[in-house]
Amino acid sequence: MQEPRVFTDRSAAGRELAKAVEARRLRGPHLVLGLPRGGVPVAFEVARALRAPLDVLVVRKIGAPGQPELAIGAIASGDVTVRQPQFAGRFGGSELPFEELAERERSELARRELAYRGDDRPALAEGATVILVDDGLATGATMLAAVRAARKMRAAAVVVAAPVASSQAAAAVRAEADDVVILETPANLFAIGQWYFRFEQLDDGEVRALLERARRERAVGVVAPRFGQADRARFEARLRARSAELRSEIRDTLLRTDAEQYGRLAGEVHDVADQAVADLLVDVNLAEITRDVEELRDVEAALDRIHAGAFGNCLRCNEPIDLERLEAYPTAKRCLACQLEHERTRAAPAAATL
Repeated sequence: MQEPRVFTDRSAAGRELAKAVEARRLRGPHLVLGLPRGGVPVAFEVARALRAPLDVLVVRKIGAPGQPELAIGAIASGDVTVRQPQFAGRFGGSELPFEELAERERSELARRELAYRGDDRPALAEGATVILVDDGLATGATMLAAVRAARKMRAAAVVVAAPVASSQAAAAVRAEADDVVILETPANLFAIGQWYFRFEQLDDGEVRALLERARRERAVGVVAPRFGQADRARFEARLRARSAELRSEIRDTLLRTDAEQYGRLAGEVHDVADQAVADLLVDVNLAEITRDVEELRDVEAALDRIHAGAFGNCLRCNEPIDLERLEAYPTAKRCLACQLEHERTRAAPAAATL
């Protein structure tokens, strides 16, 4: 049996989840709602792939008295409350602790609504396929609250998506959602953070920044590249191989230059002609190093774009770069039209000085 995967971070998990959601071919229009805070970076990638608006659906876990990490229920925007029946009566046999804890969380829920959205109205969910996204489901209580809140918003369909979930949580949300997309359901979940190499806590400012970035990208039409994961993996292999070649060439040229300069200092240059040749060789070597270093920067920048999920998109107009252009120039960061415009702009000042 294959071991469940561990994700690099929430953004990487979001890109993997986005492919699985896309494969469902969900009926539009789509609205992606991230569950703050941890679900928002994952939801950002799903919304970007679907070219859908991104918003938040604020939910708050109700932690058990003395065990705040154990969810005995949850609340969500729209005055939705979920109680986990298996915990009823386990904390003094009274409903009072739950109500007190829920009221405390309602205050925090209202604060976060204002912090994330300000005076803006929530995105319209009525008639849309709403995709609810979190970074993981442990008990499923918060996601159940989110599903019921989306129903109250009169969503046409409610889809739950998460990179990892316990089998119990997956079963609970599957009973209420129209569809569920979960990449991994490990036998022993323990904690969501165990399934990420990097699982830093987000603050409210980071959530707001992601929401604003999603709005900006939709305004200028950022789209995902037209090619798939296999193409990206192939380009990454080519770029890594070229990076290794360039590093080797730079090292060899530096060693050769050092040897030539050492020869000059050791007195192997005997006349003016020899000195001129030696100087020329050093200049040629330095030019080679400069050219290789510049190409290496371009290669490393392309690898960074692959890891960020932005490889294949023009940095100027955000449209996908033709696959044929990328095959010829894997480091291309502009589409052909924008590259030609860039070169014309660079040439204009030079022409003006002639």
